[in-house]
Amino acid sequence: MQQEYTLTSSYDKTAYKALAEASWQLFRKPQMNTQVYPLLVTLSAMILILTLTQGNSNSPFLTAGGILFSAFVLLAIPLSGVSARGKMCRTAIREADKKGEYPADIQFVFGKDTIRSVIGGDQGKAAVVRYSQIDFFAALGDWRFLFFGPAAYIFHKSDFSSQEELAQFESCLEAHHLPRTQLKGTGPVRETGE
Repeated sequence: MQQEYTLTSSYDKTAYKALAEASWQLFRKPQMNTQVYPLLVTLSAMILILTLTQGNSNSPFLTAGGILFSAFVLLAIPLSGVSARGKMCRTAIREADKKGEYPADIQFVFGKDTIRSVIGGDQGKAAVVRYSQIDFFAALGDWRFLFFGPAAYIFHKSDFSSQEELAQFESCLEAHHLPRTQLKGTGPVRETGE
């Protein structure tokens, strides 16, 4: 890749949905799998075992209630992921909108040691991130993400002029010791009209 490389990315609702999915897979889902879900499954199993072993001494309504509660807790596990991703997307859009940065076209300048981002053209708000500050380089279908601290840069395949340019971008990041983490799924589809 050249000494300095410029790329413009659109941050719209689809981009924030993709970011929510990537954030879920990288950070929230592992946390839920190790902390919350085992607790819910254990609680559900305990209630179900108590309900079934004490079934003769309980009324049929109490037995049915225990079974239904256990089923509800087990069904809530996958539904909580969908709800969490939706909330992450809405929160990110609301925060960007408050700052006047939604929707936005962000220009990125990839230098030798840093990435400079500018929101709102040449006179807009600028930020600089060193490659060493980036925690993850992740891919979700046609989406690419650079996570650093609580923030992330979002790129879509359509932001690149060609497949070769995308490959060049990825090899540049890998040269900065940022191997790509491939996430499951394809992420949301960016419509051409967005």
